[in-house]
Amino acid sequence: MEGLSGMLKEVVSKGFFRGIRVGHNGPTLSHFLYADDAVFLGEWNMTNAVNLKRILRVFHAVSGLKVNLNKCRVFGTKVDDGEVWGIARILHSWDKVTAPVGKGGLGLGSLSVANLALLAKGWWRFKQEKNGLWRKVVWAIHHTKTGESPLKDRFPLLFKLERIKGCKVGDRLVIFERELCGVWSWHRKLVSADKINEFRQLLILCSGVNVGYGIDRLIWALDGSNDFSVNSIKKCVGEWCYPDTTWVFGWNNWIPKKVCVLAWRVGLECVASLAELAKRNIVFELVLCLLCGEVDETVVHIFTSCGFAQDVWQILAL
Repeated sequence: MEGLSGMLKEVVSKGFFRGIRVGHNGPTLSHFLYADDAVFLGEWNMTNAVNLKRILRVFHAVSGLKVNLNKCRVFGTKVDDGEVWGIARILHSWDKVTAPVGKGGLGLGSLSVANLALLAKGWWRFKQEKNGLWRKVVWAIHHTKTGESPLKDRFPLLFKLERIKGCKVGDRLVIFERELCGVWSWHRKLVSADKINEFRQLLILCSGVNVGYGIDRLIWALDGSNDFSVNSIKKCVGEWCYPDTTWVFGWNNWIPKKVCVLAWRVGLECVASLAELAKRNIVFELVLCLLCGEVDETVVHIFTSCGFAQDVWQILAL
């Protein structure tokens, strides 16, 4: 941890990372180090976030101690949630791997999304398997009487006027000429203002009811089969969590997976070429291509424009 502290002091002194100054003439705070935790403080800008990520990467390379970004938290003062999310995405590039294939990612999936989908599956089974022992146990432990009350308790005046106390909603709401109509059976007409007011509230409540034939059942709208599936909710949440991208890699099942992954990394320019390493402040004497020695070793040059690469492609085409 002393090595990390020394690195941060050096980059702050050279202006690569801007900390927070206390008062007009006070010291500049950039980090606090504890036994196994660290807190970094700095100005809220993209340059600070990118350079901090580079510092942590170099620290991992020289010490072997890797920061677990899954346990990190980003906090901003006087900034909205969108900006916090943007900085978090810079520090944590794992989103490129977990993003769906349709969003330009590798499609491995996120554990948080999978956990949400499995929780939704438990909720679906709770609604469907009403005779299951596990459902009865959960209901007995957690059920309270604070939920919605029966209609007879919500509309007591109308319930007193009802002739058949044990009737169902389907007995009073029928479809006539494709319209929902009420078939009421009162002891007497609704005269008082209280009864008329309750009846209006009941009509408002019934306006959103869809009455059909057969047994009532839940339908899962995210899947064409109308049955719940973990994959459908993972796909839905994934589409919502990850932003759209203009570049989507075309995967080919005929090619080995490791070759496809390499091509995907090339498309994102995530291959550690000399030019890309130089952008991360990893200094080399020369960044020229080691094969041809003519131009800088960029990702595009390695795989397309380099004479050696073109010879390889020519051999493969024969």
